[in-house]
Formats: sequence, structure tokens, C-alpha cells
Amino acid sequence: MDRTSVPDRALAHALSYAQELIEGSFFTTASFNQIPEHLLQLKASTPGNRATSMEWKQWAANFQFARFKALELNPEQVLFSTEELRAFGNSLYATEILVRCKESAVRISQSSWEEIEARLLTLDEIPA
Repeated sequence: MDRTSVPDRALAHALSYAQELIEGSFFTTASFNQIPEHLLQLKASTPGNRATSMEWKQWAANFQFARFKALELNPEQVLFSTEELRAFGNSLYATEILVRCKESAVRISQSSWEEIEARLLTLDEIPA
């Protein structure tokens, strides 16, 4: 199996998803708007089949750093438990579903979508 095909597919999916989020105005930071450029740079620097495991680990670290930078997170301060990682993944998945619903909706006004987004994406109270 060509080891480069897996990261290429993952990067293509991440790039497509990032562009959908940018177009949907879910993340409006300058850092997030630069993620497609960072992903294309990562794709160009994907190690080849003969690369060492250390080269692959460095590439994976660069990929993770690009995601942290896009979300304006400090990697040293982001330590999640298994449960928190699962919840974060679920949150990202829910956001993806929201983007897809918004793209396919034809009978819902912009103001209605803003109300839906405010209810779903705003945390009223931070859980303890």
C-alpha cells in the first residue's frame, strides 16, 4: 500500500471541510482563513514511501500544529481527557452537520439560520 495515499486523502478531506467552514463563515479568524494554504503546504511536504518513521512523526506534528494554529489554540495548554476528546470530536461533527444542513436548506431565511446557529453554537454556561 502506498503510505502517502492516506495522508493525501486526509488532507484533501480536511481542505474541503475547511473551505466549507470558511464559506459558511463559521470561523472568521484570519488564522482559520489561512488553513487551506497551510494544508496545501503540508500536502506538498508529505513524506514519500521511503521516509523514516521520524520524518512521518515530524510531518504529523506539523499537521497537528496547523490545526491548533487555525483554531488559535496553544498546544501546550490543550490537554484533553479521553472523554473531552470524544466530546470535542462530537462538537466538530455536529458543526459539520450544521454546515451541510445550511448548504442544503432552501426555505429557511438568513435570520432563522442565525437564530439556529446562536442556539447550537453558543454555550450559555460553562460546565464545571
